[in-house]
Amino acid sequence: MGYFLFRQGRYRSAREQFRHVDGFAEALPWRYAHVASLHYRSVRTKTGRKALTDRRLR
Repeated sequence: MGYFLFRQGRYRSAREQFRHVDGFAEALPWRYAHVASLHYRSVRTKTGRKALTDRRLR
């Protein structure tokens, strides 16, 4: 869910979903990536940064 919220630009909601998932990268859509854990961490990190940036702009 967090990945799709990230893709929609809903960073604050995505960040909350990543908190609930707590690093589980063995499910879809992460397992499609060559290195699932790196892809998960990359998207999670980008989500966190964009959520903070989005908050500052408001």
